[in-house]
Amino acid sequence: MKPFIGITTYYVKDRELEFKRYRGMKGQDMLMSTMDYSRCIEKAGGIPVTIPVIDNDEYIDELTNKLDGFLFTGGPDINPIKYNQALKKGLGLINPERDDFEFKLLEKVLKKDKPILGICRGFQLINVFFGGSLHQDIYE
Repeated sequence: MKPFIGITTYYVKDRELEFKRYRGMKGQDMLMSTMDYSRCIEKAGGIPVTIPVIDNDEYIDELTNKLDGFLFTGGPDINPIKYNQALKKGLGLINPERDDFEFKLLEKVLKKDKPILGICRGFQLINVFFGGSLHQDIYE
């Protein structure tokens, strides 16, 4: 039987005011994921399952019970509050809702001893979860 692999997704607000960017209808936030993640999981023999950012403990528990592994994907910067730093010049877009959700998800996945893989932001998330720090501005 093929393993079901959960893929974290971009949480895109309907209005990204700092970029003067509007998406979809007012009040309709979106989830996004590049197809590369899903295609690679499928080619490796898994069944990709995208995971919306829904910060609900029961929902997260069900995900960790039913899925066989988890891919924490790329995306915007992690909020420096998560690694005990103040926001600095050079920090890119942050998404606190996604950070909070993925930290909860990661904690529950690790308690279930399920396999994880972090790519780009996902790897940074895992680093910060285990007490690591980050440079907010890559050019710094």
